[in-house]
Amino acid sequence: MEKKITKLFLNPNEMAFRKVYWPLLQNETINTVFRPGKRLESDERGYHKDQLVTARVIDSIGADWAGVPPEFAKDLSKIIRIKSIYAKRINEVDECDFIGATPDVQSKELLRYHLGVIYNLYPDEISEDSFVTVIKFSYENMDKKNNMKKIKTIDELIADGKIKQAEKPKDNGHHFYLAPFYTVSLVEDDYPARTPAMWNAVYRTFEIDAVQNMFVADTDDAPEILETLKNDPKYLGGGFGVGFKDEGIAYLDQVDSIARKIGAVNIVARNENGQLVGHNTDGLGYAESLAGIFSRRGDHCSHKKVVILGSGGTGSAIAFALAQRQMKVVILNRTVAKAETLAKRINIHFKLESESAVRWGGEDLISQEVVDADVVINVSTKGSAGDMENYMPLANVNLPANQENVEKNKKEALDIFALIPKTTIISDVVLRDGDTPFIAAAKKLGFDTLDGIPMVVNQGVEAMWLVHGNEFEAKGLSKIDIFNVMKRAAGF
Repeated sequence: MEKKITKLFLNPNEMAFRKVYWPLLQNETINTVFRPGKRLESDERGYHKDQLVTARVIDSIGADWAGVPPEFAKDLSKIIRIKSIYAKRINEVDECDFIGATPDVQSKELLRYHLGVIYNLYPDEISEDSFVTVIKFSYENMDKKNNMKKIKTIDELIADGKIKQAEKPKDNGHHFYLAPFYTVSLVEDDYPARTPAMWNAVYRTFEIDAVQNMFVADTDDAPEILETLKNDPKYLGGGFGVGFKDEGIAYLDQVDSIARKIGAVNIVARNENGQLVGHNTDGLGYAESLAGIFSRRGDHCSHKKVVILGSGGTGSAIAFALAQRQMKVVILNRTVAKAETLAKRINIHFKLESESAVRWGGEDLISQEVVDADVVINVSTKGSAGDMENYMPLANVNLPANQENVEKNKKEALDIFALIPKTTIISDVVLRDGDTPFIAAAKKLGFDTLDGIPMVVNQGVEAMWLVHGNEFEAKGLSKIDIFNVMKRAAGF
């Protein structure tokens, strides 16, 4: 299919960046970008070595093919100097080319995906033989600014209101500053997470002189928070919870291959060079939990149909893990484009086609997709704390969360429940005190259910091993030892 292209031209001394990358520009932690085609000085939209360029942040995305220019944020810009610029085919790009790029673009596969999404290119327009321009740059007065930069302490972050101790998790390490070492989990909203209780139980049981802390923070402050943690010798690593799993990925030094493909991180560990490396164990944890239910039935996961409601960071990890187990995955999300993007990433990664390919759609398809589902999983915010706590994911949400709107959601959800086979497993990964409305209704109707606790325990073992594996092995401990302690602490 051909598209009519209407070329838009920036000022030749400007370069556009997505808003998500502004913190990286602001903190001068990115110095490599990729652009499709050839962007050398003699070419369209070209740049040259030593050129001073204003990096501008896109506030509203435009589209070349539609002739719609982007809108730029008025107060977000940065002066950069191009140090080198060269064009090569994507299949010729090597590891050196990715040095200094954002953590979400660290492989040829991700580069093709990134360029296709950002520039609205069809697959045949961005093949391995396509040219890409690699632009490496520096920041004006960078050395001077770095010398003047003062690294804050975690106590100063608390005093400044950048982070605050989460109140809802049990056994959260309020006296973290007394411990020789600590791990930190960052979440956007306070909720009764099990992570502090599980990690601190392991620390106490096996006499490891550290404490786990969960802090609530705004993702806009992620660059400053992570810079502070990275420069704190007491910080060993930790987790990304709700809000930080996909947003926080851009601020790490490295992201492992699985987490990059998923597009989300749930655990951060220091490597031998002191760098912060992101991993994702959520999918593995959930897949093990679901496999346990099928095993107790004398069955298995493969070729079973699973409908996933939502497509955020946790949902991405679960979708990848279940596709890897050869389940028939359908992703439904209020924003269809997000579901489509996730599905296509999975299909590309696992080379899934025709009937085996992951499908996607909007919430309007829920009633027709659940009629033959073997598993229905809620990974959305419906049923979580705040305005969403009384809503079920099977039906539309109307706000404000008054009695009339909640009752309407409940009635519509129960109508859809009536369409679901009684053998279907109903699952909700939202953690809160007591059952979510989705799980509570499923239990009342006689369905097998799976909440988020088994996933949290399974992924927690893998996550903690990434941070403390060498220490555990030195003590002669196994993952089973860690699992048993975490299981008790989580109340599972």
